[in-house]
Amino acid sequence: MQTPKWKLFVVLWAYTLFCWVFPYILHRGAGFDVADPFSSYPWGFSPFYAVAMFGGAFLSSRWMAVALPVVAYAATNTLILLVTGQTDWALESGIWVNYALLAMFPLFGFGLANRREHLLPHALGRGLAASVAYFILSNLACFPSMYPHTLAGFTECYLKALPFFGPAVASTLAFTAVLFSPLGARVAQSSISASN
Repeated sequence: MQTPKWKLFVVLWAYTLFCWVFPYILHRGAGFDVADPFSSYPWGFSPFYAVAMFGGAFLSSRWMAVALPVVAYAATNTLILLVTGQTDWALESGIWVNYALLAMFPLFGFGLANRREHLLPHALGRGLAASVAYFILSNLACFPSMYPHTLAGFTECYLKALPFFGPAVASTLAFTAVLFSPLGARVAQSSISASN
């Protein structure tokens, strides 16, 4: 496993940041209601998880693969704050848990680049597992500070998160299918060869 050209990851992370900040730009420019999770915007639909997993698979530095999602999330929160001026949107409750959980996505990519056969099904399975793990753990972290400590509060916590779960899983699988497709893997491998 060797390092692909940085251009590939710069483009992937720039697109990812744009996807996360875009609704806030719409809020500022067109009055889009970002406070409504049931709006027509597909909240959670982003290449973030797939790109982080792709970095885990194809970056030779595991530390860099884990650091990039954390840096990207910090950049996203900074941009949201600059665009909206809303501290509570940029620094939401449980932000530190999110940093830790987003750093786990590259771990799901470790070892995938070495798979010559059936790379895509393995990547899709890991992407689904990572998305489910994030959903369970992030909401478990939100529960104590945001909901009553009852079964009803616990249930409400997960029910309120469901509108974000579907788009997150769909986008993770869609972008994983593109990034880990034979063409995506070939591009990553050719970047590796060109950088040697």
